[in-house]
Amino acid sequence: MAKLVSIGEIIADSFNHDNKTNTTIGGAPLNVCAQVDKLGASAIYLSKVGAGNYSKNLLSQIDDSNIEKKYIISSKKENTSIAYITIDESGDRKFTFLRNRPCELNLSYNDYKDLVFEEGDIFEFGSVALKSAKSRKTHDKLIQKAKSAKASIAFDPNLRLNLWNNDNLLRKTCIKYFKYVDILKISDDELKFIFSQSENDAINKLFSYGIKLILLTRNKDGASLFIKDGETYNCKGYKVDVIDTTGAGDSCFGGFLYQLLENNEDYQEVLDFACKCGAYTCTKIGAISGMGTLEEINAYAFEPNS
Repeated sequence: MAKLVSIGEIIADSFNHDNKTNTTIGGAPLNVCAQVDKLGASAIYLSKVGAGNYSKNLLSQIDDSNIEKKYIISSKKENTSIAYITIDESGDRKFTFLRNRPCELNLSYNDYKDLVFEEGDIFEFGSVALKSAKSRKTHDKLIQKAKSAKASIAFDPNLRLNLWNNDNLLRKTCIKYFKYVDILKISDDELKFIFSQSENDAINKLFSYGIKLILLTRNKDGASLFIKDGETYNCKGYKVDVIDTTGAGDSCFGGFLYQLLENNEDYQEVLDFACKCGAYTCTKIGAISGMGTLEEINAYAFEPNS
């Protein structure tokens, strides 16, 4: 059976809710991986965390998942990053990061070299871990290994400008990786940041790199799916009682990749399901803890936006 392999950061998401401080495990590629796992597909996560009880307690939050964790490496030299999240009344978030010798910038290919990709698998990553030359080299080798096995490459830029402090470098890094990508998830704001063009021109530019599927998310207004040399599909999204939007985009992408792993080629159905996954996650606190199972998503009474 085809599987998802994701690589990237593990971050401690720390936020206040009801006058209590909550710390949950996070990181965009991990969130995507967790959603795919919750929906019932095979998922493997490649990452690194700091040694000690703090990271062990953090990892315990995914102990009951079926995510393959053998490639989550413990390091005594680097630290697990922390994201302090402020949630406003509408559920939107602001991030402040504490990063000291971060693990995600020191990912080593030697830790993952025995990983086997197979045809039909999906290899997924984001931009946060691409800031260092060492982690980029690891990504590059895994991308080539996945391509050689005829696996698909999926990329979600998930731009965190305050982690890069150099907008132009971040922009150039994303563009460099577009040429490897088969499946892209990008928000409308990220599209505007990377390309100073109209949406239509920017989408055509992305297709020129060889990308086959583009999932363009529009926050509460749903998403669009663009197929290279094909149709465009739209979903206006779903009305839910929003508590916390953390992980909603990751959940949407996870739902999307799950449907692709299931070989669903009804792209309108795939898009609608992805948007339902993202909306469902907004109804609870936390990213992974808020994500729905296949049964929960199918049973929830979603109300489409008008």
